Amino acid sequence: MRLSVGVDISKGKSTVALIRDDQKKVEIFEVRHDQAGLAEFARFLALRDEQVRVVCEETGNYAAPLVKALQDEKIFVSCVNPVVIKKFSVAELHGVKTDKADAKKIALYGLYNWSRLKETMTENQQRDELKLLNHQRQFSADHKKSVINSLISLTDRVFLQINEQFSNCPYKPYEKWVDFLDVFWHPEMITSLTPEDFSEKYRNFCSKKGYKFSQAKADQLYSYAQSVWPTLQKDSTVRKIVKKAVKRVRTALEEADGYDKLLIAEAKKMPEFEIVASFPGVGELLAAQLIAEIGDVRRFKNKKALIAYAGIDPGANQSGQFDKKSNQTSKRGDSYLRRSLYNVMKALLMNPPKEDTAVYDFLDKKRKENKPYRVYMIAGAAKFLRVYYGRVNEYLASQEEDSRGRSSG
Repeated sequence: MRLSVGVDISKGKSTVALIRDDQKKVEIFEVRHDQAGLAEFARFLALRDEQVRVVCEETGNYAAPLVKALQDEKIFVSCVNPVVIKKFSVAELHGVKTDKADAKKIALYGLYNWSRLKETMTENQQRDELKLLNHQRQFSADHKKSVINSLISLTDRVFLQINEQFSNCPYKPYEKWVDFLDVFWHPEMITSLTPEDFSEKYRNFCSKKGYKFSQAKADQLYSYAQSVWPTLQKDSTVRKIVKKAVKRVRTALEEADGYDKLLIAEAKKMPEFEIVASFPGVGELLAAQLIAEIGDVRRFKNKKALIAYAGIDPGANQSGQFDKKSNQTSKRGDSYLRRSLYNVMKALLMNPPKEDTAVYDFLDKKRKENKPYRVYMIAGAAKFLRVYYGRVNEYLASQEEDSRGRSSG
């Protein structure tokens, strides 16, 4: 007898429905996500005489405690995309939306698709931590961008477009602009000086902060300060506002930089780091992001599964004689991975590689066919994932063989 266990997961608890082959009786109850509740539920299923399979929706952190507790008891667990469950149609449940009804629907899905259920394999803790770290890094990067934009908006009232005067700075333009604004926070801080005095102050600023001094740059900044018309006059309140905004940006820059370094350091512990970092368009930071989001590539059954996981797989729209050739991507996968792939494609277009040009050639071919920007960028990303899957899989397999050879020797 087969027992399908449908679990509707929410924060802190789950609603469970048990349905057997005959579907004569449905048992529904709740499980708390505390140590006692999860342990009792896992033992309850482990002691069943029936063949048990647990089905739940992929709900990220909410599902993690329950999935781990069941897998520790060697119970089959399949986490299914919520879109698949939503499209699964059960006539008697139409128009009903409760936790009990959802749990029953999930259990019926497991029963009707018993042979097609794929067991969910969780990543090891090291890879799981790496993914969590990348999400925190991305949050920090988004925060950095937000506070920088806020400072730009503020300086438009005080020192209009001063940030653009450092846009061509080859080394850390954000830091140099912010450091400059911390000292010369209003154009009158410059225009009140003679050109010679400002030049000397600017020289001292560059020496103290470790920037290269340029007399031409000093003259340019002095001339620009004379042309600016601030809408807020120089006073102590404006000074405090600008200084606090500058401090906020510096804190965000330091935090983001710290996350970048930590993510790279942790990613270097993964066996595939060197080969991923060697791909054209991929440096150490992007390699760390890709490894964090993809995880162990061997968990995907083929290249298409990896592309679908990223959410860049094209849909299908065909009926009778109609067959649409261009369809939107699903965008139901990992958004963090899609962002990283987009940055890889941008890097390839900005710096075409001289060697290992398979992905770039494909990307450039689509661009020369006058495909829309979004179309050729997605096509290039899909090509990159196909290459990634093949090479990393091959590399990890060779590493395993070497490891077995050393063990047997």
